[in-house]
Amino acid sequence: MRQRRLGMSLVETIFAFFIMTLVILAVINLFPSSLMANRRSELSLQANALADRVLEEARAGGFSQLTAGVRPPVTVQVDSVAYTQVFQVGQVPGQDFNSLRSLKVRITWSVAGHPQELVREVWVCNVRS
Repeated sequence: MRQRRLGMSLVETIFAFFIMTLVILAVINLFPSSLMANRRSELSLQANALADRVLEEARAGGFSQLTAGVRPPVTVQVDSVAYTQVFQVGQVPGQDFNSLRSLKVRITWSVAGHPQELVREVWVCNVRS
């Protein structure tokens, strides 16, 4: 009877090490892309919060304060990222401007040299006419 070997040969050890190295490198390569995706979603959430704030401030000012036109761009610096916001009051197509107005805010910023944009629009009704 032949006696069975219990250990691994040098070739098997090198092959197992090679496979483990490939798996570890694949996992390590996932980290930068997941960090970038996390950063992009963080910046997008911040832009959403800015847009909400601009729209809520405009709505809180009252319907009579919402004159038609585009406001000058405002740049806000948050955590080393420059967000540019443009606010616009306009007419809703097919509606009377004195009873219904469109509020639109456009937020732009850049991530790793790639421009990003968020546009939010709400309609505001004059309930005291």
